[in-house]
Amino acid sequence: MPNEDKTKFSIRIDSELVQMMDEHLEKSPYPNRTGFIEDAIRHYLGYLRCQDDPAVSHYLTPTVSSVITSSIKCMEDRISSLLYKTAVEISMLNHITAYTSGGDIDDITLRRLLVECQEEVKSINGAISFGAANRFLKGR
Repeated sequence: MPNEDKTKFSIRIDSELVQMMDEHLEKSPYPNRTGFIEDAIRHYLGYLRCQDDPAVSHYLTPTVSSVITSSIKCMEDRISSLLYKTAVEISMLNHITAYTSGGDIDDITLRRLLVECQEEVKSINGAISFGAANRFLKGR
């Protein structure tokens, strides 16, 4: 805003607040205290508007959106990692099964195996690995 649109007035601020503001001013996009204080006032006014009218989201929308976006990104990364590890385990199992069976597994046996594996995965909540299955079979 041009200077002619601004009102000049004096205020008294606690010295500790001024010191804290000056410390953060260096990291902020504001060239001076005026911009910093103006934005702080706008921020607080937005907060008060949200208190008066929950439908007004000028204050909360950017903050909540940022937090949600960050959380979703973390979950997406974790799920992608788990899906990759699961795909590797499945690929290992497919190759081992095909190699050991010589390709002679009939459709009925495959269906029974599918049902058995679905029940097992449900009972252990999906946390299985080839190593665990191999140790289980050797322990039989």
